[in-house]
Amino acid sequence: MGGLPGFVVRRRLWFLISALLLAAFLVPGVFRLGIGYSVESFLRTGNRELRKALEHYGEYPLPDALCFFGVPVDRPFAGRSLDLLDRFAEGIAEIPGVARVLTLRNAPGLAGLSGEDLRGRLASSKTYRRLLLDPGRGGGPGAYAGFVQLEPSTRNTRGRTRALAAIRALAASLPPLAEGEKDLGLRLLGIPALRQTYVAHVRRDQALFLPLGAVLTSVVLFWIVRSTALFLAILSLVPITLGFTFGLLGWAGAELTLFTSTLPTLLMVISVADAVHQVLRAGELLEGGLGPEEATARALGETFFPCLLTSVTTAIGFGSLVLTEIPDLRDFGLFASLGVGVAFFATVLFLPGILLLLLRVLGKEGIRAGRSGRFGSLTRVVGTLPTRLVLVLFGLLVILSSALAFRVDQDSYLSEDLWEDDPYLQDQRWFEERFFPPVVGEILCEPLSAAASERPLAVLVSREFGARVRALRREVEAIPGIVRTLSYLDPLDDGLPPALLPLLAREPFSLLAKDGRSFRILVFMRDMGAKRTAAFLERIRALGSLDPSLRFRPVGIQVLANHQVTTLIDEVEESFLLAFGLISLLLAFVFGSPRFGLIGILPNIFPLILVLGFMGLSGIRLRIVVVITFAISFGLAVDNTIHILSRYRRELGEGLHPREALPRSLGIVGPAVWTTSILLLAGFAVTLFSSFRATFDFGRLACLTILGALAGDLCLLPALLRAFSKR
Repeated sequence: MGGLPGFVVRRRLWFLISALLLAAFLVPGVFRLGIGYSVESFLRTGNRELRKALEHYGEYPLPDALCFFGVPVDRPFAGRSLDLLDRFAEGIAEIPGVARVLTLRNAPGLAGLSGEDLRGRLASSKTYRRLLLDPGRGGGPGAYAGFVQLEPSTRNTRGRTRALAAIRALAASLPPLAEGEKDLGLRLLGIPALRQTYVAHVRRDQALFLPLGAVLTSVVLFWIVRSTALFLAILSLVPITLGFTFGLLGWAGAELTLFTSTLPTLLMVISVADAVHQVLRAGELLEGGLGPEEATARALGETFFPCLLTSVTTAIGFGSLVLTEIPDLRDFGLFASLGVGVAFFATVLFLPGILLLLLRVLGKEGIRAGRSGRFGSLTRVVGTLPTRLVLVLFGLLVILSSALAFRVDQDSYLSEDLWEDDPYLQDQRWFEERFFPPVVGEILCEPLSAAASERPLAVLVSREFGARVRALRREVEAIPGIVRTLSYLDPLDDGLPPALLPLLAREPFSLLAKDGRSFRILVFMRDMGAKRTAAFLERIRALGSLDPSLRFRPVGIQVLANHQVTTLIDEVEESFLLAFGLISLLLAFVFGSPRFGLIGILPNIFPLILVLGFMGLSGIRLRIVVVITFAISFGLAVDNTIHILSRYRRELGEGLHPREALPRSLGIVGPAVWTTSILLLAGFAVTLFSSFRATFDFGRLACLTILGALAGDLCLLPALLRAFSKR
């Protein structure tokens, strides 16, 4: 027992003690992990033009602190209804973390009005149309709406959770204003409420994925292995990998987000993949008569190189995401790559000692008595199917999938990550029908004349300038999907004295800069999708170029978000192509032959084409989560290809003819290939129970990729090896 395998086996007690010491230091870091969905991380960008679109937030408030609420009401102008609205607004204002509340009872121009006076003022108001009241249609119930501005202290997850929970509790304690409601019937929307919804779903998925994945993986693994010692040895890598990885992340102050919430399940499956190859090979050698130490050392020696190579390729697949702009996605790629590295070192350094310890305690009973041996025979049968038949069938599937792939549309919507029956989406639809969509765009306007720099307020209230702005607003409101706009002109048209114009610089709307040199037009728009939103933004820029005396441009979170969504897909596609190229070159270099590199890549291109065809057939759009699935699944799918090719090259190196080396390689590696593929399927299947539609799509596409990769490895790869060996 020489080399690294012999050293690890001889010093196994030292490595086991090191693992315990590392666990004592790292595992407490797991409890320091935070959970967040940060708008600020999405706003970080190195693009100069995008930074300019966010500079106005030094003067205007960020929209991520503004909530919209709505409550149904049968008699909106009745004294009792208005009094109850006052009670609700006053209660919200007393909640810690709430800066201000705006309703039709305290809005400028409406304060102090009630009954018919309030009805008449709202009916003629341009400012408050579809903003604070839905009087009801056709005798049906109406609704109140309002705005809640949160303090900066509540923009963290804990403060936001407390404030929103207190608002909901207050609404639940008040009597209903509409028939059929149990309480006030609050609908709470806006970026803070959406962030809170995402955080709640992340926590639910975290609470579900890991235990369900652990149980499912354990059941499947034991069903296949049937040896208690081998089963526990493989499973021991899960707590080591997860504890060490997330302990490191916790000590580093990292947070789990929508992207990284799936990491525990992914790493749980990844951590056992290489362990399966090593432990099952050790079981074969034990059954063949070798002693435990010799069998363990030899299994480590035979699997070390392919395990190293698979870890590198998987890390490349995840690591390619580090090149994207969004910090949360970069963190996902970085954290996953870190976990893959931890899993590899645990497999090489700690697994041999754990296996030998379990064999000493539990003995060798049950080894190779399970189903893993049958997988070897099945692999040899599948791998010897007629070459021409296999190539023709796979060729037809590629042609059909490629044709369907042309039907795949590339677009993205704000609400696509949530299920149709999600309470937030239901509240959003209710709110949109009565008031306005909670998607608010911003247009920043700056007069450029010399008079504007000297007397900005005088220019804003001038008839000529107001006419130009009104004309531009009409053009904006004529764009399909735009419900209405709001600017400083609406209060002026409602009779606000020009001398009081500086009042419009106050939150929550902040329609005017404090120095009066710029103003905002708020655009209430439907979720039009990334394509139509990009066209809308281009239309605004085109309108702004028509008047040289007025700078008129789209700004704000929406500009950045739409850019991130549309360009991120391209970035992830480029990252995937980079990972694809690097893995192809790596295989060609490691195996010393471009032919082997090509043979190793082709079976893993097939599942990606298959997934694209499925997307075209089922109507799944090409969006961020899909391209991420490609990058991750490709890095995972190529692992079994590497193990088969490595074994095949080893058998050829021992002098076997290709006709003998191929079935022997499939028989040896086949059980581990089946086992790891089934475990990956079990791990990804857990995500099918996700609260997020995006995570569900990720799971089902990943499962299809693994199935396609399994077919490619066991059918297409042997056929290609036979075809090339004849030449």
